[in-house]
Amino acid sequence: MWKFVLPILALVGLLAVNPAHADIMGKPDVADGNTIIIAGEAVRLYGIDAPELAQTCSDAKGKVWACGKESMYALLRFLENHWVTCKEGRRDRSGFRSMVCFAGPYDIGAKMVHDGWALALDQARADYLLQQHNAMTAKRGVWRGGFMKPWEWRRAVRRQR
Repeated sequence: MWKFVLPILALVGLLAVNPAHADIMGKPDVADGNTIIIAGEAVRLYGIDAPELAQTCSDAKGKVWACGKESMYALLRFLENHWVTCKEGRRDRSGFRSMVCFAGPYDIGAKMVHDGWALALDQARADYLLQQHNAMTAKRGVWRGGFMKPWEWRRAVRRQR
């Protein structure tokens, strides 16, 4: 029996200290509307996608505005002087850590979706989807006019190259 139990315990021990799964905390720098950098490591906010920095949107009257930069500025304003704790990390397809991050008791991804500066992804927590519906109904952030979903915008840009 021990010959089966010992390898399992060793694997559990490795997972417990695996840096890809370890919590991180610190004063973040903001890269864009869904990516922060803590102690030199880029972390994507789990379950959300924000407009790309070069992405534009239109308001209700059709006037174009820099929604990608505004999304980043919204995250900068929210995190201004906060330390951040990120949990539940795993690597995404691009090699970034994808984590649920908090500024104090506040889920940063939830805040960005609530304020309309990011969209909930399919695998998002159920509360993100409700907050997205509320942001859309209240016409907050990108929902105040027309926009292309960030993943569709990236696909269109790749096709143009």
